[in-house]
Amino acid sequence: MDTRAVSSQPTQQIWFTPAELARRWRISKSAVDHLKCNTDLLTRHRFGRGVRFKIDDIERAERLILGRGGRLPGRRRKPVDAAAKGD
Repeated sequence: MDTRAVSSQPTQQIWFTPAELARRWRISKSAVDHLKCNTDLLTRHRFGRGVRFKIDDIERAERLILGRGGRLPGRRRKPVDAAAKGD
């Protein structure tokens, strides 16, 4: 029998609404609703009629996107200066 003490403090799970995720990733809520801009990487959790995303899933998706050389949705690449480009 395991006699180790178990914490009486439950771990808090942080949940994002589609609107909160849209603000975090600087995309439209519609893009979140329609699984665009890499939101298809996230697991949708339904609470009644509402949808929520776990912060752990969001951060995992962000690491995956950045790890494969991509950029986070809504983040524009720096414009290339024509003089520096050689045109």
